[in-house]
Amino acid sequence: MAAREFKMLNSIDVRPSEGRGFGLFAKANIPANTIISSETATIYGPPSIRSRSDEQKVNVFCDAFASASESNRSRLDSHAWNPEQYEQHKDLYNHFDKWLKNYMRSSGSYEPGFNRTEAVMALIKAYSIFWINASGTPDNGAAVYSTFARSNHSCRPNATWRYRGDPPYHLEMVTECDIPAGEEVTVSYDNLSRLKLDERQKLLSNWGFTCKCERCTEEEYMLGL
Repeated sequence: MAAREFKMLNSIDVRPSEGRGFGLFAKANIPANTIISSETATIYGPPSIRSRSDEQKVNVFCDAFASASESNRSRLDSHAWNPEQYEQHKDLYNHFDKWLKNYMRSSGSYEPGFNRTEAVMALIKAYSIFWINASGTPDNGAAVYSTFARSNHSCRPNATWRYRGDPPYHLEMVTECDIPAGEEVTVSYDNLSRLKLDERQKLLSNWGFTCKCERCTEEEYMLGL
């Protein structure tokens, strides 16, 4: 028989996490098998957002961003971003500028002499924020779920997640063990349970950090003996 699930949707809070920016923390004692978050996508990109064509990826993102509500665009802007990745994405300036020009024409707001630089750079920043916070979806698309995106990684996580429904999907976070009040809620960014330390560290470098979770610290200590 499957373990009974509980719901405590207001049991976590976003707080500073030492050395890791912000994270999710338990506001109360949370038992195992508890749904602690249930949310819709802030920005969802269909499978074509993973196209090999940079221009198509830019177009798909910009379409999704433009169709999102103002509150969701603002919510995306509140997330962390990587300045190095942002600088790399500046190479795609012409694709963003072309999309914006076409968008303005279709909406009747295009003016030939209008300087689009500031608007284009804002799109590039939003694109960078999206990819540093996005999760892969079951249809091989990508989406940012604002609460889930605040969770930090651990190679020994105390929570997991799952998708519900159809695209753009609903994401639920579920605890895997009892989490006492004040403890950080963590997830694994990938299926790392069977990987060795160096394999995990290489994979996690794609997210721009070196993992210092309890499991990695223990294994580093054992290798140093």
